Amino acid sequence: MEYSTNKRDGLARGFTLVELLVVVGMIAVLLGSLSMSVSSAQERARRQKALAEVKTINQAVLASENFKKNSALAASGGWKELSVDAFPDLFGKGQDERAQGTIPVLFMAAVNAGGKVLDPWGKPYRVRITQGTAASTIKSATGGMETSFSVPNMYRLSEEERK
Repeated sequence: MEYSTNKRDGLARGFTLVELLVVVGMIAVLLGSLSMSVSSAQERARRQKALAEVKTINQAVLASENFKKNSALAASGGWKELSVDAFPDLFGKGQDERAQGTIPVLFMAAVNAGGKVLDPWGKPYRVRITQGTAASTIKSATGGMETSFSVPNMYRLSEEERK
């Protein structure tokens, strides 16, 4: 009866350390590429959501100004964060709206406890309303994106410009 004294015979069926490291490395590369594609899809979704919210905010500005007929929202004098305190008319909290009954109101799901409307990156939208023929502009400049959407208001035009 012969016995093998070679220790290698019993280990021949297993994997070497190099083979295991190669497999682990391939799995890591695959997971890395998958996570990059998921994060880019999330970023695209945030951008689309921000664009839709900017359009909604502009519609609220127009609805508020059309509701008031011959007046417009007060000029903001520069970029302001969109909040209940800065733009009470958009949220139905202005002086004119309380007395009149039916009011156009901006309802947004992402209003934080401070009354600010947040973009998909968690930062407040910024709004600028100008006097004269210039349009109101809403902006989201967070998350590497800047979206501006302007809508002219006929009530800001002079009588000559309306004709």
